[in-house]
Amino acid sequence: MTIFEDLPINFTNHFIKALESHESSFFIEGSLSEESLSALISGIHSKNIGLQHLIVVENSKVAKKIAKCFQFFNPSLNVQLLFGFDISAYSNLYPNKKLIAQRLGWMHQAQNGSTQTIFIATIEGLTQKTIPFSILHKHTSLFKIGSDFFEHPHKELIKLGYIPSPVVEDIGTFSIRGGLIDIFSPAHKHPIRIELFADEIHSLREFDESTQRT
Repeated sequence: MTIFEDLPINFTNHFIKALESHESSFFIEGSLSEESLSALISGIHSKNIGLQHLIVVENSKVAKKIAKCFQFFNPSLNVQLLFGFDISAYSNLYPNKKLIAQRLGWMHQAQNGSTQTIFIATIEGLTQKTIPFSILHKHTSLFKIGSDFFEHPHKELIKLGYIPSPVVEDIGTFSIRGGLIDIFSPAHKHPIRIELFADEIHSLREFDESTQRT
């Protein structure tokens, strides 16, 4: 185990060398600010060492601050945030739909994340029960140009929990207009427009939910 106490100015280089030496664990003594932590991990990612990171913080305010710092130091990083539900388990109220979609998106990225993905989660977000990964994987479909879409799109999408809507603006909604299907999946930042030729996917394009333009 490597112990870092008095952090030198070029600490990132020392830390990267320790990682490359295949140390099994590290202990950093001291208090790192959100800015310095983001700079450190961004520096590690810039060296393409091939590591993934999960950062656990106390609340959503800190999580958002760290995410903002990452976007400053390394805009190419894919930062995924996981928050806890915004209501009590005993309130008899349903959690916010956007928050549920965000958690599903985080889990999807966790299953398929690359080394350019940073996962940030609050303690509450990690400890709350959610859908098992096995169930999420079972109900996840991968589509590409040339592949067949669902035989009965309306029925299958509703079965997966999507809500039909005249215009797709919110996560978890879909719209079918002949051979044109708009769907806003939690796995993507923007909705997808699917153009079908019979049952075969002819094109896949992201579009802006506010303007409805691809």
